[in-house]
Amino acid sequence: MRTRLWVILSVALTGCFCEQPLLRSASAAIDTESLDFGRVFVGGRHRLEVPVVNQGRAQLQVIVDEISPSFRAEPAKLVVEPGDTAHLTFLFEPQRLGEHAGIAKLSGGAELIEIRLDGEGVAKALDVLEELDFGPVFVGDTRTLELTVANAVDLPLSVVAAPGGEDGFAFRVEPASLELPVRESGRLAVTFNPPIRARYEAELVLETCPTCPRIRVRLTGVGAVVLVRANPDAVDFGLVSLGRTRTLPLLLENVGDVPAFLGSADLLEGAGPGFSLGASALPREVPAGEAVALEVSFSPGQARPPQTGEVRVFGLSGEPLFDVPLTGRGGGPDLVVSPGAIDFGVVPAGATATRLAHVSNLGDRDEVDVLSVRIEGPDAGRFSAEPQGSLPADVRLWDLAIEVGFTAPSTGSFAAELIVVSTDSDTPELKVALSAETVVPTPCALEARPEHLRFGLVQTLITYERRAELVNVGATPCLVWDLGIHPTLSQLFSLPNPPQSALLAPGEALEVEVAFRSEYATPSLVEGALVYRGGVEEARTVRLSALASSALLVAVPNPVDFGQAPLGFAPMRSFEVRNRGGAGVVIERLSFSLDSAPEITFFYSPTGGPLGPGQARKFR
Repeated sequence: MRTRLWVILSVALTGCFCEQPLLRSASAAIDTESLDFGRVFVGGRHRLEVPVVNQGRAQLQVIVDEISPSFRAEPAKLVVEPGDTAHLTFLFEPQRLGEHAGIAKLSGGAELIEIRLDGEGVAKALDVLEELDFGPVFVGDTRTLELTVANAVDLPLSVVAAPGGEDGFAFRVEPASLELPVRESGRLAVTFNPPIRARYEAELVLETCPTCPRIRVRLTGVGAVVLVRANPDAVDFGLVSLGRTRTLPLLLENVGDVPAFLGSADLLEGAGPGFSLGASALPREVPAGEAVALEVSFSPGQARPPQTGEVRVFGLSGEPLFDVPLTGRGGGPDLVVSPGAIDFGVVPAGATATRLAHVSNLGDRDEVDVLSVRIEGPDAGRFSAEPQGSLPADVRLWDLAIEVGFTAPSTGSFAAELIVVSTDSDTPELKVALSAETVVPTPCALEARPEHLRFGLVQTLITYERRAELVNVGATPCLVWDLGIHPTLSQLFSLPNPPQSALLAPGEALEVEVAFRSEYATPSLVEGALVYRGGVEEARTVRLSALASSALLVAVPNPVDFGQAPLGFAPMRSFEVRNRGGAGVVIERLSFSLDSAPEITFFYSPTGGPLGPGQARKFR
């Protein structure tokens, strides 16, 4: 059985269909001798498309070897795979009036074929706009434009006009026909009536005779609406820390097709007291596709219950357009860094000073993490920050300590910032100012008094303060620097007002205030240390100790003063231990501190049961 490729002309073409193929090869056949393009306007274009089917088993190539002027073929070389269909397109593009005739020579395989091409270039009978653009028209409204139609030939014309195309239903034309004398013009009223919001494209078809080329005027328009919306459509502030303010943007977006006129925006009566609306940019005309920004703030103060409210947006005439719900609640995490600023004071050039900063959550115990820490600023290279733990660090319940260091090889003043980045939406970045000054120190003699600072038995939830002195006992000025609480010992001790550094003259003393506070009772003695450095010496410490109890025992009098006593005589003094707490206390034993004088003794027998609230017991 012989395999053939048939190249079949569309039924829309006019031509001669012959019984036998004109181009024959192992897989190709063309069955037309001519293509007639009919009448085409000069400068215009008309195309005829020919489907090509490869019914063979090998690739087929159809090549347009030659074609007459005013005609073109696309593509010039057509490749068709076995079993596939492709299209060969012929175009007629007349550049002059009159008849055009030509030949297209094709080859396929070893055979050749000539196809006759015919067409006529004609003058445009009507002079008319190529496009009518109605622009935006409100849905349901109408807009009418006049279209002038001029007779461009020396014959009277009868013009028939009708909308066409997929969206032609949205347009109408009146009158439907025109009688145009030689070189005269007439007017058509074209009306656009959009039924829904959409972009419309159609054409107005003008016909001067049944066989004449049709003239097409493009019709475009937009079915428009006025549409302003809020973005977001509801503002939720979430949890805002007590005493803080969160401000969020509220965009009023014109997503319609025409400019929108906005008059004002106001909080409705009954909105929670924490809500406020920033300075408004209204009234204003907002072009289509643009937006105007408002700022809405929420400050819960010290109130935790959820609050609600609404912002109402009004048109230019005061008509309400829409409402935007507001919600917010006081609470959530509230991160702070203490101290709020770190001043290393005066540091010897080349030495390293350290301070501890603590990141604390003072708000609700909601999940909040410290993500990173860094140093920024002009002298960032002189400072360092090392978290005392891995990051990210959960600080819902426990503080994160950050060791901040400073080193400078030369003298001068230095400044930078410690940046703490967290998941706290209120304050995602906390900043701590860092500063230091370096000098060249001299050796000196510094003495701590006392060397052991005792807080004794103290009650929980109360802050106690004691003072130590650092005395320059030498003959030269002494730089006291790098004071702080030892980082690896108890952090229940603190320096409420830490002196960063001081230059002490001989005999001069620096008073250092140390505080102790515990939220819970300590089963054993709490040990800490005050760290300091003098001149070029290594760091030295003052020992700190305390014992916290939920009971509140006081001694009266305190201290017990024996005054002057003759040798060999043993005077007696008494004192009371009073229970000022809210629970009974059993006194199990009394003892002296290790550095007490051996000449002092006391008499006490642990009898009598618990010491109740408000009770007292004497000792001698």
